[in-house]
Amino acid sequence: MAPAHFTFELDPKARLVRIAGSGDPQYPEWIALFDQVLASPGFQPGTDFLIDRRGMDSIPSNQTVEEMIDYYADHREQLGHCRLASVTTNSAVYGMTRMAEVFAERTTVTVRVFRDMESAYRWLRPDERSPEA
Repeated sequence: MAPAHFTFELDPKARLVRIAGSGDPQYPEWIALFDQVLASPGFQPGTDFLIDRRGMDSIPSNQTVEEMIDYYADHREQLGHCRLASVTTNSAVYGMTRMAEVFAERTTVTVRVFRDMESAYRWLRPDERSPEA
């Protein structure tokens, strides 16, 4: 297992957080990352998330998915109604994130999983062209 490494970029004007990672992030590292994002100057409820998981090795467990959804529910006021697009090429991660899509319906966060960044960005910003296009 490689240690996890995250980077995030908050664009307050676009109301978008871009997250990229590598290694094998576990639940506590995800929580620390989201806590850091939510505490960032310029973060506002309703800011969307674009998560690039293509460089990450970990496959979330059922428990991790449930805990992340609980985190979204517990932080609904800070998160507001937002969208979270996750991009992965790993079929197991894709399947677990599809499960998260269903579980997230009880929160203010709409989760979707994609195989490529272009599709994810188009879902988040349908009227804009992806910067990666």
